[in-house]
Amino acid sequence: MKHLTSILLAAAVCFPLAAKHDSAYLNKVSNDYVTPHYKFLNKPEEKPLKPLFILMRSGARDGVEINQRMPMDITYFMVEGTYRFALEDMYESTHEGLSAYEKERELSKVLADDYDFFVIGQLKFNILPEAGQYQILKAVQNGKTMIVVNMQGLTKLPYKKLYLKPTQLPKELRSFAKPNRRVLMQAYQLGKGKIIHVAWNMGRGPFDRSLLPMLPYSNKWKAQNENAAAFFALLCRYAAGKDLKPSNPKIRIRDVWNKDVTNMKNLPGGTYYRDIIGDNGAFFIDTFKKTSPVGRITINLPETADKSKPLSGSAQFEIVPKENMTATVELYDSPHARIWYREKIKVPAGAEKVDFTLKNYYMPNIAGYVRLTFTGADGSQKAIADQVVFFPDDSVEDYFQMGWNGPSDSTGELLAPQMTDRMGWNLVLAHPTDQGNNARSFALLNSKMVPYVVRITHLKGPDGGIKGLWAWYPNEIKAMAKQIEGDESIYRPEVRNVWKEVIKFRMQNLPKYGIPFYNLGDENGFSYEAGYGKSDLKYFRIFLAERYGNIKHYNYNHGTSYKSFDEVPHLTLADAKNSRKFAAWRDHRAYMEKVYADTHSFLRDEIRKYDPTAKVGAEGSVPGELELTMGPLEFWGPYSELIGDELLRSLGREKIRSLWWGGYPGSHGGRPKYVGPLNKDLLLGSVNGNAWFACFPGYNHSSFGIDFTIAKYVRNYMPELDRLKDGVAQLLIRNPMENTGNAIFWSHASSEATYLDKKFHAPQDGIAPLIYAAYRTGYGFEFVTEQTLDRLKNTKLLFLCGASALSQKECNAILNYVKNGGTVIADINPALLNEKLRVNEKNPLQALFGNITEKNAKAAEFKPLNLPGFKAARVPQTGKPFIVRKYGKGTAILCNFSLASAANTATPTGSFDKWLLSLMKQYGSAPTFTIRNVEDTTMARVRHNDDFSLIGVMQQIQHMNKPVDVDLNGTYYVYEADGKYLGRKNKLHIEFKNSPLQLFSVFKKPQTAPFFSVANAARGKRVKITLPTMKNGRVYRLEMMNADGKEVYQAVFDRKEIAPDCAIAYTEKPGKWSMKLTDIATGLSTTKTFEVK
Repeated sequence: MKHLTSILLAAAVCFPLAAKHDSAYLNKVSNDYVTPHYKFLNKPEEKPLKPLFILMRSGARDGVEINQRMPMDITYFMVEGTYRFALEDMYESTHEGLSAYEKERELSKVLADDYDFFVIGQLKFNILPEAGQYQILKAVQNGKTMIVVNMQGLTKLPYKKLYLKPTQLPKELRSFAKPNRRVLMQAYQLGKGKIIHVAWNMGRGPFDRSLLPMLPYSNKWKAQNENAAAFFALLCRYAAGKDLKPSNPKIRIRDVWNKDVTNMKNLPGGTYYRDIIGDNGAFFIDTFKKTSPVGRITINLPETADKSKPLSGSAQFEIVPKENMTATVELYDSPHARIWYREKIKVPAGAEKVDFTLKNYYMPNIAGYVRLTFTGADGSQKAIADQVVFFPDDSVEDYFQMGWNGPSDSTGELLAPQMTDRMGWNLVLAHPTDQGNNARSFALLNSKMVPYVVRITHLKGPDGGIKGLWAWYPNEIKAMAKQIEGDESIYRPEVRNVWKEVIKFRMQNLPKYGIPFYNLGDENGFSYEAGYGKSDLKYFRIFLAERYGNIKHYNYNHGTSYKSFDEVPHLTLADAKNSRKFAAWRDHRAYMEKVYADTHSFLRDEIRKYDPTAKVGAEGSVPGELELTMGPLEFWGPYSELIGDELLRSLGREKIRSLWWGGYPGSHGGRPKYVGPLNKDLLLGSVNGNAWFACFPGYNHSSFGIDFTIAKYVRNYMPELDRLKDGVAQLLIRNPMENTGNAIFWSHASSEATYLDKKFHAPQDGIAPLIYAAYRTGYGFEFVTEQTLDRLKNTKLLFLCGASALSQKECNAILNYVKNGGTVIADINPALLNEKLRVNEKNPLQALFGNITEKNAKAAEFKPLNLPGFKAARVPQTGKPFIVRKYGKGTAILCNFSLASAANTATPTGSFDKWLLSLMKQYGSAPTFTIRNVEDTTMARVRHNDDFSLIGVMQQIQHMNKPVDVDLNGTYYVYEADGKYLGRKNKLHIEFKNSPLQLFSVFKKPQTAPFFSVANAARGKRVKITLPTMKNGRVYRLEMMNADGKEVYQAVFDRKEIAPDCAIAYTEKPGKWSMKLTDIATGLSTTKTFEVK
């Protein structure tokens, strides 16, 4: 132990302890983020109330909401959750001040102060340290009041003696307007003080409110939340012993939409809230109703509508109007309440209903309300009614932004302005709740839900079969799953029936809200050791029949003489490997890959029964055989694996692709000063979206503070995140990577064979150094597979790395490619096996590389490598390095050495890259530009389009002080992307001052600012915009600013299909407006001003 201690001390000296993260976003509450609210004090109090609020973290915002209405001097103390004082795990422990020890010290310090009253919000009192409990209860006994809040049911403290003396609460609290009649309040005398219990009885969630109720979201949420916050503020006054009866009151009237209608002479029929605000700090809210002369109005509208078509409906009167009226029909969006459509319709006396049709209307949001306001002949409003309509939009932006969880039903209007409007994260990944209610709420908040529908996990069961996880589903489905447990191959009808019920349950109502894509799971995976269940033998043999076509082909590959597939045994992987039955070993692994892929495919098809145009996939998951798994899917995320990510870029260009990053305290890039992972993945092309983990306040990965401010570490990222969302990301996504004819052959069978024998060299060993070299030198490459052999026609230089297992089809294609003039470079032992892993007696590529077979292939020996311009100290070699053969019009080169070792031990530094570039130059596939003065981790990627090239260079954050040079090999007009003109240059000297990613556009001709014009600018009308002719790869950003200079519209586009479509709302102010059109490639822009009347 002493020896171990000395080692740890030495390590601490040599490697300083990593600094902990600032925990302010999880532990501190500010009033900096102000949301719309009313004041309930006519003047500030000389001595504000001084309470202690002890809350669970996720509900801290409630304190701010209450404080906005009645300012207090609140001290906050946060616990981790309802049932946990502090959490100590690998993520929480990376933060300063969150351990149980630190929180106990903090509480002890907090309780040393004196408070007017205490508030315990949605947490078990007994999770507090016993000393803290005692101090609070002692203070109550001595005259203080403690308010205990629960979302659901009155939960008393576990001490019976506290509740011996019930006491009555004053009528001002009992008759105060509340969100519902189910609110419970009980008070008890304890010594000189009181304990007051409040239960809202409106549900609760795992990460949500502490003090205010879980209000379902609608356009009436504002008024209900206003009332609840004001009620709690008055309760605080009572707890502090203050007068509750307003003196010399001022009156304010609000309607159910929380609009101040105090000055309206004749209120239309409906419910109203009267705010009675005294000059003594006391206030009260009561409810009153105004009778409508037409009674209840029922609006009949479809729940969903197509924005491109007219929207028709009717309004039915309960009481026939006795006078002529005018109906003003309006369409306003949710949650912003901007009015986009307005029309007046005459309603004659005696009419039983009024019909209306909205034509050529504009609606930018996912949901809105049709409102009818009925006005009498005297001009006064008689009645108002509205009805929600959803305008589902399942489109996915070129650069989409998604957060893991986010605005909830009850706090959504508080968080959505930060997450959706400010950050632009308008897609939200979440598990669907009952009847798809959260998808509905997200739509009302103008966010699109990405449902986490299932999770596919094929584990090995106790009997060797496939075992899944069914934890998220109701008891009926769990009971069905119990019947198939451990024998869960997707080919069993019983298993499919369970999955069908799962999809039916999870898909309830989702399509009507416009789902951009459905997620079949994060961290999906399977075990190759599974697949030996009771039913698997049957399905394995069916699989073999499909795989081989006939028993003769099977026998050829296995060296057997079975008469039918019914005789074929299902060998374990260990038995097959140990007996060197390579094809049998591969068959089982291929079977499990097929089960895994077919499960994804089956579930996609099931989802499409409910949403016929659904886009479906998974992300952050084990791929199995990537092309097979992702083939029918529209969505597949990378898995932070070098070769897998590049394969996805090359083979899945059309897929929706994202990788969770962002809030991780210690992994996935951590929290450096600059945006690392997202910049890298966009530059490399492996993603086309931003997926941030995670967004719910109170969670240690969250992007938002517990007070709903944007966390400080996220604010550091915002200049780069804004730069990406405002056009730079789209510029990277929409322009194709340089392809001068370099290709790497990918053989999944070869990657499998490497587990069986050292002679079967791992493809990854050769491919990885080629990719890293491409990053450092900027050369482009694509992958070629058996499914994409047509790519060989555009290939000049083909790398064959570790390709030990190739089909005859692949070999024939490679032979023809070389014969017709192509060049192929192989490393070690190509084509020893066929695609089924049968050992070849003769090498099918012997015309290119000689007759290398499994029998005569030599074991690799470590030797120095000495090639012209390139030396390496210690490299595994299987023969003479660099053997060149001519075949037809082309060339075949057999290296006979490990590219990985050659790259790792090359001298001098950079010589491996130079050697590759010399080969590319020799065979006509050299990169357009020359990248110099790079680090090992520098990443340079070049993209080309019709009239320009895009050069992106990224340094790791620790190397941002090291510039990179680029020889343009010609003279170009150079522009910073979304920046400025740099001049006419033949070289670039790139410095990394404000971002690790620098991006430049180079043109042969000088560029001009884009021309456009604006017309028809009027409130309630679409703006007519004449845009420049679209060019391939030229991304534009259009911004519209209102009379106050605030941006009210932005569009990033590069083609007609997504060209700007904007209007000016009736709710906007007239005056001088402006529009700015920016060419992202050049940063050049044009601004137009116009008058809105």
